[in-house]
Amino acid sequence: MSDPLGMDASRLELVADIFAVPKSFYNSLTELFDKLTLNIADITPNMIVASELLLDFDQKDLGTLLIDIGYNQTSYVVYENGYPITYGVIAM
Repeated sequence: MSDPLGMDASRLELVADIFAVPKSFYNSLTELFDKLTLNIADITPNMIVASELLLDFDQKDLGTLLIDIGYNQTSYVVYENGYPITYGVIAM
């Protein structure tokens, strides 16, 4: 059925991917999801997401340090054997 108008349902499900959310929106976003009774399956730090976009498998496998130098903070992630072993933020 291509037209859902008039359909009745007892449950609504949503699967969504949000790749990066600024820290200032985090609390508001989780409160909104709680009010809508939606569950957050996973939250991924921005540097891990950025490394998925910027680094290929060989770079992560051989060992790589990715640094994001920003205005207020510098973020980093260290990969070894294809997995992130540490990440963090340095306030400026």
